[in-house]
Amino acid sequence: MVAANFPSQLAAALQKAKDIREQIVSGKLTFEDAVKNYSEDPRAKLTAGLVDGAMASFLNESEHVAISKLKPGEISQPFLFGSSVEIVRLEKIEAAVNPSQTKLFYRVIQIGLDLGIPAPEKTSKIRSLVLSSRIDVLDPEFELFIPPSMAKTVMKKDVSPTASRPK
Repeated sequence: MVAANFPSQLAAALQKAKDIREQIVSGKLTFEDAVKNYSEDPRAKLTAGLVDGAMASFLNESEHVAISKLKPGEISQPFLFGSSVEIVRLEKIEAAVNPSQTKLFYRVIQIGLDLGIPAPEKTSKIRSLVLSSRIDVLDPEFELFIPPSMAKTVMKKDVSPTASRPK
């Protein structure tokens, strides 16, 4: 049952994140207010989503891809991170002699995927679902939100009337 609902729940979380990002970029909502109103991480609400001085070498693949493309003040596209979809705004970078020790300061909004799975098992279960099934991407731009290691599982949805789908 969880696997059957996963693609639609992922699409819903990505759409919610995209809508939140659009509100921030358009100036209708500040990033900090978006954290307070939408982030599902209780710790983030206390700190306005600030991740204070994370070492670049400790970022996982999804975070690295999302954050490495940003300049301070820029907001990432939503991306899949563990058991949630996240949006980050890069605050500043403190360079180090050793690039792996570069410190990143950023804010994060986390939109969780509710699959009825206990929290400790959620991340591994979601990764397993992503890797074991093909995900139809409802909006072609959503393919950018999936971590590169999982890109093989993503299919663009062809909306042409004559399109045939592999099974």
